[in-house]
Amino acid sequence: MIRCDKIRFAYPNAAFDLRIDSLEVRKSETIAVVGPSGCGKTTLLNLIAGNLLPQTGTISVADVEIGSLKLGERQKFRIQKIGMISQSFDLLDYLTVRENITLPYRVSGALKMNRAVKKVCEAMAERTGIVQHLEKLPAQLSTGERQRVAVCRGLVNQPELILADEPTGNLDSENQDRIISLLLEEASRIGATVMMITHERVLCDRFDRSLDLLALRREASK
Repeated sequence: MIRCDKIRFAYPNAAFDLRIDSLEVRKSETIAVVGPSGCGKTTLLNLIAGNLLPQTGTISVADVEIGSLKLGERQKFRIQKIGMISQSFDLLDYLTVRENITLPYRVSGALKMNRAVKKVCEAMAERTGIVQHLEKLPAQLSTGERQRVAVCRGLVNQPELILADEPTGNLDSENQDRIISLLLEEASRIGATVMMITHERVLCDRFDRSLDLLALRREASK
């Protein structure tokens, strides 16, 4: 599903330099991405999603080399194939919870809104405990509830690849378990690959394997 070969990425005017010689993730594999703050975990997910492009090397997702796509093509590919769950939620304040969850269907013609999509939205909202908030605005929700909206939005298009940046970071242990279960069960149901950043080492046992990004970077620097 994912292949990274000899990639290097550096932000302009910054000391940060991410180098990875080789990384492969199989289809339907679930990966917990771990490592200290600042080691490049979020940057890696944004490179895989095509939000950033490496200065050198190649990244392929579902046999498509991301860097070979033009900007509009990358956006269409991401909406069709990838579910993004951001650490900062990225909810639109002027849209209701329902509209935020189904946003991927509203921003591009690559996905078609229909009755089945609305049912998926409501089912996920029910499973995450926010169904009673579907007509509210994000400002009316708690931090944990907004996090659950972001998770639902990342899953609603039933993507081939789910990229999640600490989706349980603002939740108590009960809701943390609920969200991880939803994420992994939905991924298993649709055969999706999962890469999830987490600082909770206890969660790693729920995944097929862990990826220590700092160790991977050290390997590339030898």
